[in-house]
Amino acid sequence: MIYITISFKRTYGQASLVMPVFRELQEAWHPEIVVGWVLRAIGKNALKAERAVFLGKCAIPMAAGFSSMFPETPKLVYSTLPERDTKKIRNARILYGTHPAQSRANMKNSSAAKEWLKGTSGNLVAFVSGGTSALLSSPPPGWTLKEVAEVEGALLASGVPIGKINAVRMSLSTLKAGGMAELVKPFFVRSFLWCDVPKEESRVTGSAPFWSNPFRSKDAPAKILKEYGIVPPKPVPERNSFREVPGSGVFRLADGETMTEDFVRRLGEKGISARKVDIPEGTVAEKAAKLISSAAGKADRPSVLVGGGEYPVAVRGKGRGGRCSHLAALVAKELRDKKRWSFAAVATDGEDGGGGAGAFVCDESLPSTGEIDDAIKRSDTAALFERHGGLVPRASTGNNLRDLWFLVLEEES
Repeated sequence: MIYITISFKRTYGQASLVMPVFRELQEAWHPEIVVGWVLRAIGKNALKAERAVFLGKCAIPMAAGFSSMFPETPKLVYSTLPERDTKKIRNARILYGTHPAQSRANMKNSSAAKEWLKGTSGNLVAFVSGGTSALLSSPPPGWTLKEVAEVEGALLASGVPIGKINAVRMSLSTLKAGGMAELVKPFFVRSFLWCDVPKEESRVTGSAPFWSNPFRSKDAPAKILKEYGIVPPKPVPERNSFREVPGSGVFRLADGETMTEDFVRRLGEKGISARKVDIPEGTVAEKAAKLISSAAGKADRPSVLVGGGEYPVAVRGKGRGGRCSHLAALVAKELRDKKRWSFAAVATDGEDGGGGAGAFVCDESLPSTGEIDDAIKRSDTAALFERHGGLVPRASTGNNLRDLWFLVLEEES
């Protein structure tokens, strides 16, 4: 397993106690471990599937967990780069594609995935994780790959929440909103989701390749594009309704909110006072930082505040940054006048935009206000923390349960 490692400058007090629990959390919520545990709980004879598909950033470890119980079941594994160790996976066709951008390689891989589905038979289990939307590249009639990529690029650069991005993506690929499941008929598909979206929006994970479009409004994509001032090159097509085959189902394996709650529980078991801070979905990073600061001002010391989600950040410059390093910079500004605190924000997939896995900062190693403002303006927060020794090393974990942050508040001297 590949872990995210945070080297806090402060090595005493609560900060030193939190890090072993963070490592323990990563082990417990690794896709290979969770998938194996769930399948053992379900039972070998209850799955009733003759083939299996694994998609997205977590495809390789999910397939490894599945192979521990079903080594001979035919498998299609389509993962994001970089390539990973696949020795635990047997009887599989393995493909690698780009993320987050659409590419011709992804179109070629998507065609190969379609052929694999057509060339195999029987009921199917599908394990779908974040990153799937970029991998399944199959533009609708009348659209080119370049046009699809431009619309998706504009959505990503505008800081649009992932649920709304996927609502548009469902209309820009023939393999989404049930498109993959059409290729499986007349057999059923049981889908297991590793959610990179809010728990209540789990059915938009991967843009719904094996189940029906969760958005009832046919004009949802057009409304979203208009809301963010994005003009598509041509009208976004409506997706036809998809009817699932009896026996099909969608099940949530894991989500970031539940993982965050588990982090709080694990900290409590170690005698560390911890509390989850709920920040509404869609809250922009600037507002999220203020809410974190407000919660810190009301919290008892010593304690740890924990939160998760993806707070939209509009890209303003051509620097090197990411959501997590951006949030860390904003929190550093908000807590500048406070003492004895340490803050970390990480992407659970270990890839925070163009930077590392995230960033950490404490009251003893603050960049100047001018440096922070300049980095935020140029979308260059990863470079800022790299200069100050607060960049969390990039680590392709094979996981993807959104971003996680925690604020350690030491006892005031």
